[in-house]
Amino acid sequence: MMETSAERARWWVALGAVAAVLAAGLDSPSGGSITDERLYLGVLADLRQHAAWFTPSLEGVPDFTKPPLLYWAGRLSVAAFGASLWAARLPVAVSALLLALTAARLGRRWGGEAAALRAFLLCGTCLGVLRYGRLFMMDIPLALAVALGIEAALAAVEQGRPWLLLGAGLAAGAAALLKGPVGPFLVLGVSTVLVVARARWMLRSPAVPAALAVVALVGLPWFVGMALVHGRPFVERFLLVEHLGKFGVPWTLSRAGLLVGSLALFCLPWLPLVRWRPAHASLRLLAAAWVAVVLGVFLVPGYKMQQYVVPALVPVLLLAACTPPRTGASRTVAFLLGLLGLAALAVLRLPFGLETRGALLGEVLLLGLAAALLWRRRIDAGAVALAGAAVLAFAVVLPAVNPAEPPDVPWPEAGRRIHVYRDEPVLLARLSGRPVHRVTHWNRILEEARPGDGVVMPASDVPALPPELAVALRPVASWPRLRSPILVANLWRALRTGDLSPVQEKVALLVVRAPDER
Repeated sequence: MMETSAERARWWVALGAVAAVLAAGLDSPSGGSITDERLYLGVLADLRQHAAWFTPSLEGVPDFTKPPLLYWAGRLSVAAFGASLWAARLPVAVSALLLALTAARLGRRWGGEAAALRAFLLCGTCLGVLRYGRLFMMDIPLALAVALGIEAALAAVEQGRPWLLLGAGLAAGAAALLKGPVGPFLVLGVSTVLVVARARWMLRSPAVPAALAVVALVGLPWFVGMALVHGRPFVERFLLVEHLGKFGVPWTLSRAGLLVGSLALFCLPWLPLVRWRPAHASLRLLAAAWVAVVLGVFLVPGYKMQQYVVPALVPVLLLAACTPPRTGASRTVAFLLGLLGLAALAVLRLPFGLETRGALLGEVLLLGLAAALLWRRRIDAGAVALAGAAVLAFAVVLPAVNPAEPPDVPWPEAGRRIHVYRDEPVLLARLSGRPVHRVTHWNRILEEARPGDGVVMPASDVPALPPELAVALRPVASWPRLRSPILVANLWRALRTGDLSPVQEKVALLVVRAPDER
């Protein structure tokens, strides 16, 4: 009974640690956003504004970039919890937690409860989940759909119950509504390898065509409906540009290497724990098929992005969780965490307030504790300590380095509408609390802006404005944000001088003057 209680306590601690990491700073863009997320948030805001569900749109124009499943989840979350960045991102954070739990269930097959807990913690604290489990993007939900589908296929093979393949079909249909045709290919590709390698007799079962029918029933209706409603523009944009268009980009070895390297990067800091030979033969088969299908699908086209490898994180981390950790590998992870702690200690040189400096000091201590625990091969406890350091980083430190809502920005002076020049409007709409319109050229500001409207642009653009626009705009405020990308030279300069300016840039808020004020 004591052992059961202890195991339960360890699970509650692990659940709390991973949930805290995924929730920390979820409502703020300070932790990092990318162009794709800002696009998807814009579509979500547009759907909500127009009370629409079927056709994704951006600024009132149909957007055929991605299928709707994540938008639907976001709309339900926003309806339940209010229009906030936190509510929009919540479905992805929940998907990340469920992905870690799926990794735990898979790990239990090859290593019992100890491997299950370790798989949960490694998946929940790896760099890939920390990065993309906090953004309104399709990659983590797609990884969850793929993992659930493969888990169903594995259960069907292990138990000799072909009708469990219907679960794989359901997951493949959901993957289609997240990523398009590539989603079902990932699920069905790995599932086919498992069936052919371990239970070929299932290929003759009526469960196989039934599973394919489930894929079609779940995944096809929206695409057929969009083709019927929008016709050629939808087909051309979604299929020819968003999918087949990726093959039109020249294939290069460097892009392929970047994709493979991204998988290794996103498995950090746990990558050194991965072991191949000691893993059970069935786990090696699963991991090889899973990684090969994901990389194979995304390596073939010329166009590649780092986050495409997120669905392959689980099998790699299972090879770390379900094999005995080597002392050398564990100490390599300890060394990496120690270096991270030293970096956090160096950041203390920068001019932060007392709260931020306290959080940084807490990070240093927790990373040092994590390194010490890993040195002694206490991987689970080290992962919990790492999670604590990540919570402080997302909740306190990053908002200080990359302030999202400066309290002194006088938004009320910016009128009822804000125009954004050479920047992204979606997150700004939330910060300012008013409609934001994207302007693609400076002369559109004079054409579309009314006196009293606000204009937001990089402060470096202000001196270069044409004279007729410069006299029409009155500077009101400016605030810093992190540069993108951050160059290593600039980071080193900031640490050496104790000045944040090398890694930050200014954003300016201006107000359109009335004609008699110019």
